Amino acid sequence: MFGQRLRELRNKKNISATALGKTLGIAQTTISNWENSGYEPSYEMLVKISRYFGVSVDYLVGNDNDVNKNEISRLAKELYEDLDELPEDERNDIEKGLLEYLEFLGYKLKKTKK
Repeated sequence: MFGQRLRELRNKKNISATALGKTLGIAQTTISNWENSGYEPSYEMLVKISRYFGVSVDYLVGNDNDVNKNEISRLAKELYEDLDELPEDERNDIEKGLLEYLEFLGYKLKKTKK
């Protein structure tokens, strides 16, 4: 599962095995072994790969099929950090708007499920 997911992510990002290897500090043949031979990286390397592609380690190893879950968490964290730098009244206004939008999305989702 890992090798298949790695290849899919690499192709989606349009990056060669050689370029990914350079980014991760490993040989292209290691990437090839992961994708084709069923070898798997160390946990530390899995974390590095997951961060590079913006997915969870669980997604990489096949325990989770939601490729966007980690991306949503990352975006929420960045937004929270940015909001934390704003004056309280501006932050409150933005938080209120975000909550209203989330409620709208929840309503829209429920409506499409009917």
